[in-house]
Amino acid sequence: DDGSNYRHALEKLPDLLREKSKQRSIEEAASAKRGNGTKLRTPATYMYKRRPWPGCDRVKSSLASRVWIDIFIMQRYESIQDVLKVISVKDNGQAQPQEYIDGIASAIMSGSTSDSIFPLYHFDNRKAIELWPREYFLPNELFPIKKTFSFGPLVKSVAGPA
Repeated sequence: DDGSNYRHALEKLPDLLREKSKQRSIEEAASAKRGNGTKLRTPATYMYKRRPWPGCDRVKSSLASRVWIDIFIMQRYESIQDVLKVISVKDNGQAQPQEYIDGIASAIMSGSTSDSIFPLYHFDNRKAIELWPREYFLPNELFPIKKTFSFGPLVKSVAGPA
Protein backbone atom coordinates (compact mmCIF):
# COMPACT_ATOMS: atom_id res chain seq x y z
CA ASP A 1 0.00 0.00 0.00
CA ASP A 2 1.39 3.41 -0.95
CA GLY A 3 -0.60 5.11 1.81
CA SER A 4 -3.29 6.44 -0.51
CA ASN A 5 -6.06 4.48 1.28
CA TYR A 6 -4.92 5.92 4.61
CA ARG A 7 -4.80 9.48 3.25
CA HIS A 8 -8.23 9.04 1.63
CA ALA A 9 -9.77 7.77 4.89
CA LEU A 10 -8.10 10.57 6.84
CA GLU A 11 -9.50 13.19 4.45
CA LYS A 12 -13.03 11.75 4.72
CA LEU A 13 -13.07 11.21 8.50
CA PRO A 14 -13.89 14.81 9.58
CA ASP A 15 -16.81 15.04 7.15
CA LEU A 16 -18.08 11.61 8.21
CA LEU A 17 -17.90 12.49 11.91
CA ARG A 18 -19.59 15.87 11.33
CA GLU A 19 -22.38 14.18 9.35
CA LYS A 20 -22.88 11.41 11.92
CA SER A 21 -22.92 13.98 14.75
CA LYS A 22 -25.54 16.02 12.89
CA GLN A 23 -27.59 12.90 12.09
CA ARG A 24 -27.51 11.78 15.73
CA SER A 25 -28.59 15.27 16.86
CA ILE A 26 -31.59 15.14 14.49
CA GLU A 27 -32.54 11.67 15.77
CA GLU A 28 -32.29 12.88 19.39
CA ALA A 29 -34.51 15.90 18.63
CA ALA A 30 -37.14 13.70 16.95
CA SER A 31 -37.06 11.23 19.85
CA ALA A 32 -37.51 14.02 22.40
CA LYS A 33 -40.36 15.52 20.38
CA ARG A 34 -42.19 12.15 20.28
CA GLY A 35 -41.64 11.71 23.99
CA ASN A 36 -40.99 7.99 23.54
CA GLY A 37 -42.87 7.19 26.75
CA THR A 38 -40.64 9.41 28.87
CA LYS A 39 -40.92 12.93 30.12
CA LEU A 40 -40.03 15.52 27.52
CA ARG A 41 -36.36 16.27 27.77
CA THR A 42 -33.88 18.46 26.00
CA PRO A 43 -32.52 16.66 22.96
CA ALA A 44 -28.79 16.17 22.75
CA THR A 45 -26.76 17.94 20.14
CA TYR A 46 -23.53 16.26 19.12
CA MET A 47 -20.54 18.32 18.08
CA TYR A 48 -17.44 17.24 16.23
CA LYS A 49 -14.22 19.17 16.72
CA ARG A 50 -11.13 18.64 14.60
CA ARG A 51 -7.91 18.42 16.62
CA PRO A 52 -8.73 20.15 19.94
CA TRP A 53 -5.24 18.98 20.86
CA PRO A 54 -2.55 17.45 18.63
CA GLY A 55 -3.34 13.81 19.26
CA CYS A 56 -6.98 13.45 18.36
CA ASP A 57 -10.35 14.64 17.13
CA ARG A 58 -13.30 14.86 19.54
CA VAL A 59 -17.07 14.27 19.60
CA LYS A 60 -19.10 15.78 22.48
CA SER A 61 -22.74 15.76 23.55
CA SER A 62 -24.50 18.92 24.71
CA LEU A 63 -26.07 16.94 27.57
CA ALA A 64 -22.78 15.89 29.13
CA SER A 65 -20.21 18.62 28.64
CA ARG A 66 -17.63 16.76 30.71
CA VAL A 67 -17.94 13.56 28.69
CA TRP A 68 -16.57 13.12 25.19
CA ILE A 69 -15.08 10.62 22.80
CA ASP A 70 -11.52 11.24 21.66
CA ILE A 71 -10.71 9.73 18.29
CA PHE A 72 -7.03 9.00 17.90
CA ILE A 73 -5.62 8.72 14.40
CA MET A 74 -2.69 6.34 14.25
CA GLN A 75 -0.42 5.70 11.29
CA ARG A 76 1.77 2.71 10.56
CA TYR A 77 5.49 3.47 10.35
CA GLU A 78 7.72 0.80 8.84
CA SER A 79 11.01 2.21 10.22
CA ILE A 80 12.48 4.98 12.33
CA GLN A 81 13.28 6.77 9.05
CA ASP A 82 9.55 7.00 8.31
CA VAL A 83 8.98 8.65 11.70
CA LEU A 84 11.94 10.99 11.17
CA LYS A 85 10.37 12.22 7.92
CA VAL A 86 7.35 13.39 9.92
CA ILE A 87 9.24 15.07 12.79
CA SER A 88 12.16 16.57 10.87
CA VAL A 89 10.27 19.57 9.43
CA LYS A 90 8.47 22.26 11.46
CA ASP A 91 5.02 23.52 10.48
CA ASN A 92 6.67 26.62 8.96
CA GLY A 93 8.74 24.42 6.64
CA GLN A 94 12.07 24.88 8.40
CA ALA A 95 14.17 21.92 9.44
CA GLN A 96 14.21 20.83 13.07
CA PRO A 97 17.64 20.91 14.77
CA GLN A 98 19.34 17.52 14.44
CA GLU A 99 19.82 17.12 18.20
CA TYR A 100 16.09 17.65 18.68
CA ILE A 101 15.27 14.97 16.10
CA ASP A 102 17.82 12.62 17.67
CA GLY A 103 16.26 13.14 21.11
CA ILE A 104 12.79 12.18 19.88
CA ALA A 105 14.16 9.19 17.94
CA SER A 106 16.06 8.10 21.05
CA ALA A 107 12.88 8.31 23.15
CA ILE A 108 10.98 6.20 20.63
CA MET A 109 13.78 3.65 20.39
CA SER A 110 14.51 3.53 24.14
CA GLY A 111 15.00 -0.05 25.20
CA SER A 112 15.69 -1.25 21.66
CA THR A 113 19.04 -1.72 19.99
CA SER A 114 17.71 -2.00 16.44
CA ASP A 115 14.60 -1.41 14.37
CA SER A 116 13.10 -4.45 16.13
CA ILE A 117 10.18 -2.36 17.39
CA PHE A 118 9.11 -1.62 13.81
CA PRO A 119 6.63 -1.63 12.28
CA LEU A 120 4.71 0.38 14.83
CA TYR A 121 1.63 2.59 14.95
CA HIS A 122 2.12 6.15 16.17
CA PHE A 123 0.26 9.45 15.95
CA ASP A 124 -0.18 10.79 12.45
CA ASN A 125 1.25 14.26 13.06
CA ARG A 126 4.53 15.83 14.10
CA LYS A 127 3.41 17.68 17.22
CA ALA A 128 1.74 14.65 18.80
CA ILE A 129 4.83 12.49 18.16
CA GLU A 130 7.04 15.18 19.70
CA LEU A 131 4.82 15.47 22.79
CA TRP A 132 4.34 11.73 23.30
CA PRO A 133 7.23 9.88 21.60
CA ARG A 134 6.77 6.68 23.64
CA GLU A 135 3.01 6.47 23.02
CA TYR A 136 2.89 3.97 20.19
CA PHE A 137 1.41 0.55 19.53
CA LEU A 138 3.11 -2.52 18.17
CA PRO A 139 1.11 -4.68 15.74
CA ASN A 140 0.56 -7.40 18.35
CA GLU A 141 -0.97 -4.79 20.70
CA LEU A 142 -3.76 -3.93 18.29
CA PHE A 143 -7.05 -5.74 17.82
CA PRO A 144 -7.83 -8.44 18.33
CA ILE A 145 -6.81 -7.75 21.89
CA LYS A 146 -7.32 -10.46 24.49
CA LYS A 147 -10.91 -11.66 24.48
CA THR A 148 -11.46 -11.28 28.22
CA PHE A 149 -10.24 -8.84 30.83
CA SER A 150 -10.68 -9.14 34.58
CA PHE A 151 -12.11 -5.98 36.15
CA GLY A 152 -12.76 -7.25 39.65
CA PRO A 153 -15.60 -9.02 41.46
CA LEU A 154 -18.49 -6.98 40.03
CA VAL A 155 -17.56 -7.51 36.40
CA LYS A 156 -16.31 -10.98 35.64
CA SER A 157 -15.05 -10.24 32.14
CA VAL A 158 -15.49 -7.90 29.23
CA ALA A 159 -15.69 -9.38 25.76
CA GLY A 160 -13.26 -7.93 23.22
CA PRO A 161 -13.93 -7.68 19.52
CA ALA A 162 -14.78 -10.80 17.59
